[in-house]
Amino acid sequence: MGLDKIGRSQGPFDKVFYLGYKKSDSENTANADGSLDVPVWLRGRGEQKIFLFIGTFGISYELELILEAAKRFSKSGRNDICFILAGAGEKSDVVIQKAADLQNVVLPGWIGEKEINALLGRAYAGLISYAKGAPQGLPNKPFEYLSAGLPLINSLEGEMAELVNRYRLGFNYLPGDIEGLCQCIERLASDSSLYEEMSKNASEFFKEYGDADKIYDEYATHIEKIVGQSKKDVTEGNYSG
Repeated sequence: MGLDKIGRSQGPFDKVFYLGYKKSDSENTANADGSLDVPVWLRGRGEQKIFLFIGTFGISYELELILEAAKRFSKSGRNDICFILAGAGEKSDVVIQKAADLQNVVLPGWIGEKEINALLGRAYAGLISYAKGAPQGLPNKPFEYLSAGLPLINSLEGEMAELVNRYRLGFNYLPGDIEGLCQCIERLASDSSLYEEMSKNASEFFKEYGDADKIYDEYATHIEKIVGQSKKDVTEGNYSG
């Protein structure tokens, strides 16, 4: 996609490096539900499938659509499904208002690393709920979810949607499509075999393409290779810059 924008063909030193995510080294404490290490707002939800959003409550995100989906699942009696939206921002008041009567929605507010790790360890899937036209290609949020083996439910189009499809990392839906979002959630929550497959794919994809430590080591090696070749070209008189 980058090559298309600058109008040239791929060269020998062109390579894609994703933003990735640095996985925490701290122990994940979310498995012992009800222990003192688990945040209060996460206790008692051990049997629920948690669909998770972590991020800024900004205009780029369709948080209202997530809350509408939560409302529909609540009305249908799907008590096994829970939505946790962790964060704060300009949409906080709207989110709080719309979630007020929904027992299947948890709003922990802005949280720190320990709570994030607890959520990632307990969540069932990660929500990438961008509004139409949001200026994002491949943000780091998907890699945060993938680091915990969470399948993705994604509304970003373009390269992100292609990766979800190609590697079977979850499901895509179109921005603003409440029926599509609910179908993605329903399918993932109701098919345990499919969920296990996609969770495994998520973990494997992260190890190969999303681990920041691995990515930036490879990036540094790649830059050194380019610099080394440039010096060689200058020495041999092949430099045309």
